[in-house]
Amino acid sequence: MKSLAPLRALNLVRDQDCREWATAAHGVIDNIENVVESVLGPTSSYISPSAKIHSSSIIGEHVYIGDNAEVGPHCYIKSYSILFPSVKVGFCVELDRCILFEGTKCAHHACIGRCIIGQESNIAFGFVMATGNIINRPIYYHVDSKQRIVSQRKHHGAAIGAYFRTGVNVSVMPGVTILSNVTIRPSSIVSGYVQAKHHH
Repeated sequence: MKSLAPLRALNLVRDQDCREWATAAHGVIDNIENVVESVLGPTSSYISPSAKIHSSSIIGEHVYIGDNAEVGPHCYIKSYSILFPSVKVGFCVELDRCILFEGTKCAHHACIGRCIIGQESNIAFGFVMATGNIINRPIYYHVDSKQRIVSQRKHHGAAIGAYFRTGVNVSVMPGVTILSNVTIRPSSIVSGYVQAKHHH
């Protein structure tokens, strides 16, 4: 298994380079399978001996689960996902093609796919990450407040910075970029490009 260090640059977003971060993060989402395989090497999956996985949960292939991470009851970590150390995933959470950085928590009932979420984020009950378009059109991701780039994939989630917080029942649309220190109000539908000064 190779080092996680190359991915750590995607964790924290500085104001002066948010465009560069968004471009890199969405590029990783578009190529998530290759990125995860480059970390795991020939190993199909890795689970740290100090991680806690509930017996009712299912762990798919090409999954990395770091030190002191926790996966609660009835979760499905489907494939090509990285849970950095101390990530906590609670009851009935589905993850697919995600990178969750250190200390991020998703306590219960969520469906999260094809995304990056920065460290020490807290995702509340009922969080849904949309990754597809119900009409036959390309998905665009936002690299800043004005420019969008077309994704090369039919499914593409969101790039989310560190210290992200949500209330209950939040939905995030495909191609969204959310910078660090953003708080989303309950029952919100999030689209576009979101900065910390704009709490939804």
